[in-house]
Amino acid sequence: MADEECVSTADAPPQPPHSDQLGESQPGVGETCKQTTISQVPPSKGIGREFQCGYQDVALVGTLQDLLLRGLARAALKKVEGNPFKGITGCAPDILPDLVCFMQKGSETYAPKPEQLQPVDEAQPISITYIAAVDLLDQFSKHKRSVFSAVSSVFVDENEGKVTEALQQLQHKNVWPMRQREILALELIRNVDKQGKEHCQFACSSGEELADHKSKCPIRPMSCPFAPCTAAFKAGDFPFHDKVCPHKPLECRLKCSQKVCRKDMDAHCEGPCDNRVMV
Repeated sequence: MADEECVSTADAPPQPPHSDQLGESQPGVGETCKQTTISQVPPSKGIGREFQCGYQDVALVGTLQDLLLRGLARAALKKVEGNPFKGITGCAPDILPDLVCFMQKGSETYAPKPEQLQPVDEAQPISITYIAAVDLLDQFSKHKRSVFSAVSSVFVDENEGKVTEALQQLQHKNVWPMRQREILALELIRNVDKQGKEHCQFACSSGEELADHKSKCPIRPMSCPFAPCTAAFKAGDFPFHDKVCPHKPLECRLKCSQKVCRKDMDAHCEGPCDNRVMV
């Protein structure tokens, strides 16, 4: 493990994580990080043909970017309690290299529990990479307890207002730029999504074949067709969005001749609808 290297998305020259901080049995421990650019992020494993699709789940990438920054904000908030003179934006860069290495190495071998793959909401697709990111951020926080007190779950925190404030400080100072978080998000997807449900692993030997595939790839990015909705997602997730989009025009629930946006249906049926029940 000591001879291996993992790729860091941190801006500042990263330092090797200390084994007494993360625990020698955890991913990324004792390994050094190095900076990378988007061109250095490796393609999906197992693809060796010339023409590759390369589509990623655009909505998931954005969600992971936000999740990673929030995880850093929580960790920095706890560390600043032991070093109040350094502040959130002063503590965060110290944590970031270890966090990046931990996420990279942990995602390479991550395996979800069967119960985590059970759908909670039929209108919301399950993302194995999202599940992995939440788990790994929680693990990272737990291993940091010996250094700067306990850090709670990524989502459950009685001081949520403080976390939001810390997040805003990190955004204002651009401590972890969005492009760098995107690089890590893409790497997490490639490492965890072994079945190619969140990034396309299609490869072929001709440009024509690739163009044909891309035109119907279930992971191709698309935008909601129901203006003014601005949601973006992979094409295969459109049925999920279609069930909940507030701007989708629907037949009136009371069977009048009008089409009404889903979000306006109640107001329409209780107000101007010709078929509303008069009391």
